[in-house]
Amino acid sequence: MLRREHKGHWRQKALESKLQGNLSAESTGCAAEMALLAACMNATMQAIESKKAPLEAVAAWYATRGTRFATERLCDPVKHDLEVMMATLKESMRLLESALSAQQSEHMRLTVKKQALDADATDKSAALAIDTQAKHISVYNRPTTAPGVGYSSMMSHPSRMSVLHAPYDPVMWQSSSKAIMDETRKVVQVCKRLRETSMELIAKREAAEFEVYVDLVRDRNNSIASIKQVISQTEGQIGQCEGEMGQVDARVGASMTSLAEKQASMGVAMDKLMLRATRPARELVQDPAQRALSNELTQLKSASRVIEGSANKLAHDKAKLHNTVGVLMETVELKTHFLDIEYAGEDCMATLKALCDGTAAKLPPTAAFHSALARPITALPANRLSVSRVYATR
Repeated sequence: MLRREHKGHWRQKALESKLQGNLSAESTGCAAEMALLAACMNATMQAIESKKAPLEAVAAWYATRGTRFATERLCDPVKHDLEVMMATLKESMRLLESALSAQQSEHMRLTVKKQALDADATDKSAALAIDTQAKHISVYNRPTTAPGVGYSSMMSHPSRMSVLHAPYDPVMWQSSSKAIMDETRKVVQVCKRLRETSMELIAKREAAEFEVYVDLVRDRNNSIASIKQVISQTEGQIGQCEGEMGQVDARVGASMTSLAEKQASMGVAMDKLMLRATRPARELVQDPAQRALSNELTQLKSASRVIEGSANKLAHDKAKLHNTVGVLMETVELKTHFLDIEYAGEDCMATLKALCDGTAAKLPPTAAFHSALARPITALPANRLSVSRVYATR
């Protein structure tokens, strides 16, 4: 009888020790997964925080570009890229916050499962110690029991004998620990998939942001180059107009000089005619000299009218050139203001560069041909409450 009892004690002790070791191993694995999940949560929170400053910078630059003059408020590629960048950053924050919520939920589940494992392991350790103590109880070293709990007392009160029977059979006893370990393994597997998906999500969002950033850099450089080209061409046209105005002034001066000479010649011809008109009445004849002076005066008047008309036309052309120069100078002023606004985006571009710095090195050579970069794909469900359930039922 004692041999059978000792054999049962050793078997129960070995089983309890095995279960305790399994529980400890599962608890260690659960703790390791909790540490990895905590690191993943930190990475996700850092990714979320890294989007806030770029989002504010993009919104500030977008608002600054809205202060352009009315004639310069065109829907250019830079405006489109800024809108896409804001939408991309907001989508990244939404997805990362959903992933963080799922990670926090799974971390709480891991904490609960680890507490259950530790509690079960503690119970197994206590049971093992009690079984070891019970094994060494003999007739000579019986412990002192509480008053009224002896054999005669239990026989007189049969209801107290129920304490001698364990509430669970061996199958239920082992199944309880096995169920706790199996549930823990499932949660650990779900957390592992969630970590992998979260890191993949962070990489995909970085790739999507980097693609928009590349487009923004290209379009901004093109915009600045176009504005500079327009300013340069406009300033060249202003120089040409001013040169033409100088030539017009020279021609006007020459015309006025010629007009003065013609008017002087007209005065001489008129003086000659007036002097010849003072001859005696019998000598007032239309001789060749009289006709020559009349013809000369007529030609001088006609030439003076032509020169005066040419001078007026040149003055009108100069006025038109002056108005054109005013319009061109206004254009230069508008473009310069637009260029200053584009340069005001340096802080935003520096913030975005810091966000996307190093992303290009992580992308494969054929990343530009991946459809996932052309259109963001939601890697996690939008409903945060169902994320854990979705992963658990895959």
